[in-house]
Amino acid sequence: MRARVDSILIGVLIGALGLWQVLAGLGIIKTNISDWKGPTQVVAGLMFIFSGAWSFFHGTLGPGGQDLPLYPWIQYFMVLPILAGLGFILLWDGNESGEFMITLLGILTFLGIVWYAVAKFPSRRARR
Repeated sequence: MRARVDSILIGVLIGALGLWQVLAGLGIIKTNISDWKGPTQVVAGLMFIFSGAWSFFHGTLGPGGQDLPLYPWIQYFMVLPILAGLGFILLWDGNESGEFMITLLGILTFLGIVWYAVAKFPSRRARR
């Protein structure tokens, strides 16, 4: 029971941090850090929000939640935006800084997203 409460609490805290980061990235919350404005901060905040929602989701379902028929779909649609956000940030930062390796990591991340989207599609897994 304590692990479920911890997971819910961590999910709420991570989601709140992500919301703060999105609002700071959009310029709604004023910060002294000039680099905290722009699309990469908004995408990173959204990744935190999805990660917090994922942790909250696991905490509310408990140990038997993975047996629910909707579970693979929820997992699928929470993991894809997190991976897509990582790929976007790597590509954006790699192109801005001119670092080829960071851009290459972004491309590899997007190839991993395509693999995950095809290989882990929930209805495909259910047919096996």
